[in-house]
This record gives sequence, structure tokens and C-alpha cells, in this order.
Amino acid sequence: MGCCFGKKQEVSEPTGNSSQAPSQRQNSSSKQTQQQSQNQPQSQTQEQEPYDRSKIEALVAQIVNNSIPLPEELDFHGWYLKEAESVLPMYFAQKPKNDICFIPGRGLHAKDGKPKIKPYILEQFRNAGLDFYIHHSGGRVTVNFNKGTKVERKFKEADEPNVAI
Repeated sequence: MGCCFGKKQEVSEPTGNSSQAPSQRQNSSSKQTQQQSQNQPQSQTQEQEPYDRSKIEALVAQIVNNSIPLPEELDFHGWYLKEAESVLPMYFAQKPKNDICFIPGRGLHAKDGKPKIKPYILEQFRNAGLDFYIHHSGGRVTVNFNKGTKVERKFKEADEPNVAI
């Protein structure tokens, strides 16, 4: 599973008269888009959900119902906090032997601008005393669910603290 799991592909359809040349259609389309974005507040234009919610909900259900093995890499982009809260305990219960990579992102696209999933999973790891590290870009976290086992550090770490206090 890659880090783009669940993203919808955007398909733009030409607008305007089909007898227009492609460059004319593109110009009229971009003018309409500019006018629409000028008429809408910035927050409304960013609230689009680029993820396929039905796929995310199906994956969450499969994990929670033990229908599939726990993924070794799990991308939380497009997820709600309540979904992460229902899936993460499955990892704590099963204690996978391999290092697990979670991709919570950095929270840049959160509705209120504050990340929710990443702070949640980091707090859970700290509370459990697990070894984890935050990859250099800050959007990936690798953890080992077996207390006392060190995570293999393959990448430069971010400047965030990762030790349980």
C-alpha cells in the first residue's frame, strides 16, 4: 500500500463550446475557475475531500474485524481521528513483530489547521513506552510495538522528541 492510498484522481472536463479550439476552451475554463475561486472564501475551496471515503471506511472495518492482516504501512491521509482511534488499538493488541510505518501526515490540510491524528498516535506510543521515530519530513512515523525493541532507523529523524519521559 503506497502513501497515496484512497486519493481520488481529478479529472477535468473541457467546458465551453466544443467547436472552440482546445486553447480557447482552456482559457475560458481557467477564467471560470479564477472567477469561482474569487467568489468563494478560501476555506470553502480547501474543504474538498480528495480521498475516497468508502475505501477508507472499508479498510477500517476490515482491520477492526480482523478480516485482513495488519498493514505494515498505513496511510492516515483522509481519515478521521475516530477511525485512527479504532484501528490503533488493534496494533497494540496484536503486537506485530516488524516495524510499522504510519503516515499521519503533518496536519497541513486539517480543517482547523491543527493536526489531530499525528499527536494522537505519538501520545499513544509515548504512553506505552514504545520506541518510535519521526522521519525527517515529519509526515511518517515508524514504531515497534514490542516494548524494549528498537526501531531500525533508515532515515534521518525529524527534530521532534521521540522518547517516553
